[in-house]
Amino acid sequence: TTRPPLSRALSWPPSLPPTRIIRVPPEVHAALPQAAKDGFPQFYAKNVGLRRARGKFVLVINGDILLGEVLVGILARRELSEAAMYRIDRHDLLERFRPSLRQGSDMTAAAEGALKKVMTMQRLAVGDLLSEVGLEWDALGHLHRTTHGHLKITFPDDVTIRTQYWDAVKLLGRGPVVEFPLPPEETEGAEKANQHLVVPLNRTQHQPGLPAQMPELHTYADGDFFLATKAAVDQVRGYPQLPLPVLVDSFLTVAVSAAGFRQKVLMPPACVFHQYHPQGTMPQRVAETVGDVEIAAFVHNVTTMLADQRPIIVNDEDWGYGYMTFEEEEV
Repeated sequence: TTRPPLSRALSWPPSLPPTRIIRVPPEVHAALPQAAKDGFPQFYAKNVGLRRARGKFVLVINGDILLGEVLVGILARRELSEAAMYRIDRHDLLERFRPSLRQGSDMTAAAEGALKKVMTMQRLAVGDLLSEVGLEWDALGHLHRTTHGHLKITFPDDVTIRTQYWDAVKLLGRGPVVEFPLPPEETEGAEKANQHLVVPLNRTQHQPGLPAQMPELHTYADGDFFLATKAAVDQVRGYPQLPLPVLVDSFLTVAVSAAGFRQKVLMPPACVFHQYHPQGTMPQRVAETVGDVEIAAFVHNVTTMLADQRPIIVNDEDWGYGYMTFEEEEV
């Protein structure tokens, strides 16, 4: 390739801590299943980094994600729990948004003014908070719900609506970090507590021998932000190395939960922002590789993990190409 390496393609701030760049040679990519080679094999690549990480915690995000200042401040305090995994809602930005990299600029405030949609859960995180404060979801914009508890709210290009949303989630929220299920002292009776503690399975998904209710997890857009200890990720051997563009990220979330790590959700004003970009070939890849069989297998596996509270280990001990030595560069 004639493209410059990553170390020269980007402008690296002088204050940035030492950063390691790992280069996987083309022959490794060429040996992947064809379905993985058709697009960027992100979960194989993320496993390479997770396997070789040296810190106590690992944070997995995608290249189109911006971290807000409040969130960065929480991470910088180094007060994370080693017994927890951390998830967060995804706030998507309008195409016209252009982040400023000037020193001292408030990127979060600018992003809040260009909000396009939020991807949350119907009974967790912002979705739960909006219900609690009595703000009608329908009043905010177009809703998309799934049978897995996901909730996507797409806002009109109306500053009044966006302000109403931010006022509700920032001024009335419990944040910036909330553990779900909520501790008993933060609930108002068993009925309220139960809506966080369990989620009923779809009858068509229920299998003999499995309980009818499971702990509810934040599994929406979990490939865009997943934070846990490296030991937790090592225990479940990272992302399943399967030639699928979706579902794999949620498998890791469930596996780490099944291994005994508590779920904590970062709440506004701690936010991540997804920058606008064309979808490219992703919808086509999903249509070609993810069908009823794959979805049924995924539902069966995650349901079993949650019921048994034991992770299903897909990868062997060489996950993340642990048997190979790759070229590294530090900037």
